[in-house]
Amino acid sequence: MRRTLLPSLFLLAACGIGPDGNSGTDGKRSDAQEIKLDEWATDENGIDYGHGDRTDWKRFVVPRNGTLFVEVAFDNANVKAVVALYDRYGRKLGEKAKEKGKGEPVKFEGEVGKGKYFVQVMARDSEDKSIYSVRVSMEGGSNIGDIPPPE
Repeated sequence: MRRTLLPSLFLLAACGIGPDGNSGTDGKRSDAQEIKLDEWATDENGIDYGHGDRTDWKRFVVPRNGTLFVEVAFDNANVKAVVALYDRYGRKLGEKAKEKGKGEPVKFEGEVGKGKYFVQVMARDSEDKSIYSVRVSMEGGSNIGDIPPPE
């Protein structure tokens, strides 16, 4: 009996929780959480690679053509993460890395057309975890710069 049990235990231990096994309701682009323009949206669960929440998705609608600004601020300055912007078809429009020890937000700026867009926030290494906040805004929109960063 011992011989049959050991391979089973090894298999269970090796499987563990996958990188996105506990991602919750925003782990896939199709399940992205909606955020509003010109407001900071804080994800209190954040990303936590080691506990199976490596990837989060947010979606938003751009009402007109113009310059889009995307900011992602991480509570943990030591987290290593990747932030990417996608269009409604799933095409990656840009990607930036947040390096360990850097406290400033990850920022994108670019011309976009009217439509639906997605922000992907992804932890890079198994020890990376952080609460984070996302803000998307349009140039000439609602007093950009007057919205304080998340606390």
